[in-house]
Amino acid sequence: MGKVRFEEDGGLGVVTLDSPPLNLIGEELIADLITAVDQIEATGRLHALLVRSEAKVFSAGADVKLFAAKGAAEMRPLIASFLDLGARIEALPFPTVAAVHGTCMAGGFERRADEGADDRDRRRALRRRRASDLGRDRPRATR
Repeated sequence: MGKVRFEEDGGLGVVTLDSPPLNLIGEELIADLITAVDQIEATGRLHALLVRSEAKVFSAGADVKLFAAKGAAEMRPLIASFLDLGARIEALPFPTVAAVHGTCMAGGFERRADEGADDRDRRRALRRRRASDLGRDRPRATR
């Protein structure tokens, strides 16, 4: 992973966006975030997750070069993978905190405070699916 780091510190997982100066969201950063979430889901030892930035800003949003280089049909899978990534992070069975500083722009890096029952049910179903994919009978209990 070149633009994102995942580290464990006891029961705390730390994901660091490290693509200065702006942590622009592009194909490599999304791929690295997916790899980090794969590792987080597989570890089974975490009790919390911190998402932070090494740059002067948290994220200045999408890398607009992507939109110039790709058509809508080419962008759909990338956008879908980024949205799925957000759902996977929301479905983690422990608290996730983002240490946001400076600029923070882009759909997906902000969390809805007005979550409804349908959102909770969707996350529970995703958590159960991920747990079975990892060979666990049921998700870990939260503390």
